[in-house]
Amino acid sequence: MNIYREFIDLIRIHTGPTPLERVLQTLGDAVDACTGAITRAESSGDAEYIDAVVDDECDVIENLLGAAFVACQADISAVISHVNRMHKRGLSDGHRLASSDSSKTGILALDNQLVATSTYSYVQVIDAVANYFKHRDEWRGSWIQFSPKSREGKTVAIITVVGAKQGSTGNMRTGVTALGISNYRNLTSLYEHIASWADNVATAYESELRSFNLI
Repeated sequence: MNIYREFIDLIRIHTGPTPLERVLQTLGDAVDACTGAITRAESSGDAEYIDAVVDDECDVIENLLGAAFVACQADISAVISHVNRMHKRGLSDGHRLASSDSSKTGILALDNQLVATSTYSYVQVIDAVANYFKHRDEWRGSWIQFSPKSREGKTVAIITVVGAKQGSTGNMRTGVTALGISNYRNLTSLYEHIASWADNVATAYESELRSFNLI
């Protein structure tokens, strides 16, 4: 078996269908259940009860959406890992692959779909929102204190462009909305963006590998 073909095939696994799609469907169903609970509470006419339910269910929705972003990031990281291994193997065989510079930023840039009103791609935003969700409780002080070159600073630069705000309790919903998802249960749309990017990555490297007669 050709090792470079194996790398391409491993990347194409993420073009679907994948377990990620099923995970996102399950999380979307859970979000829908939360929305249903809010609707039922609103029909009670009891303002205090409605406020309590809305607060609780919105917290749960934020966590479910955060879990969706983190699940997506796991797929993104897997693709990046395969590309890095392919670059290392290429160097050992005397070939410097150039479809990307092999950095995370460079590989993510192979996504040609930009989020509206931004210079960032869908996968860049998904990855940044996942980083924020995982590490937000570790951040201390104002976001503007972070160095632009730090992981926190790079994350803040992306998530603020798509509407996230320090102190907001709805940044996950903001992130999903920025990605064009108006109904929070439709989380499989996130998978579609990752699949499209993974296909771009595989296609770019497949073409380059052919030019070197490596596949």
